[in-house]
Amino acid sequence: MSVGKAVPGDVKEGFFAVSTGEGDETQRFVIELGHLTNPEFLCLLNQSQVEYGTHQKGVLSLPCQPHELEEILEHSRENNVCTESWDTCNATILESYQEDK
Repeated sequence: MSVGKAVPGDVKEGFFAVSTGEGDETQRFVIELGHLTNPEFLCLLNQSQVEYGTHQKGVLSLPCQPHELEEILEHSRENNVCTESWDTCNATILESYQEDK
């Protein structure tokens, strides 16, 4: 089965696009796949699923402001994917799953 969707030219192999913010504050980011191991970024993805659902079309929307995502990405680069916030993220994820049951 061939889908045939065009990928924007600035999204190279090993990267994906997301958008953050609302209204005039909306900004698009092209992010390296390696950030998918960052617990802080994974928390954002979980929040996105809760807030927007799993069937978003087009660019994935994250529930934060552009400067917040920039801080998470910078923190990840500086610490080579920081894991100190994993417990907080894990607790948030578990809490949201318990609420669904």
